Amino acid sequence: MGWLILTKSGLIVAVVVKTKEMANPYKIHIEQTILDDLSRRLSLTRWPDELKISGWELGTDKKWLQELCSYWQTGFDWRKQEELLNAFSHFNATVSGTGIHFIQQKSIPLFFNKINHKR
Repeated sequence: MGWLILTKSGLIVAVVVKTKEMANPYKIHIEQTILDDLSRRLSLTRWPDELKISGWELGTDKKWLQELCSYWQTGFDWRKQEELLNAFSHFNATVSGTGIHFIQQKSIPLFFNKINHKR
């Protein structure tokens, strides 16, 4: 079995796994205790006072970050994201001693037909 893998740096590499046993399928699942802990830690965030220079000049905008944290706590549907991600076939494998995660998805064949144009 062979795959093309997009690395974090954007590089596409070809990986060949000799047998299916070398690639271990899995489903993404975040334990509820981890999500509960994240929500708790977000609720305990101690926000700094706003600086005279606000916005993005000195880093992340405080209001924007507070809204993002609030969304993570109350609006983001972790289980829906797991469902969407698990629509793909996920695998783990070790290649040259390095653990990798990849998605195996069959490509859609593209057919190119010569089109004859009469002039």
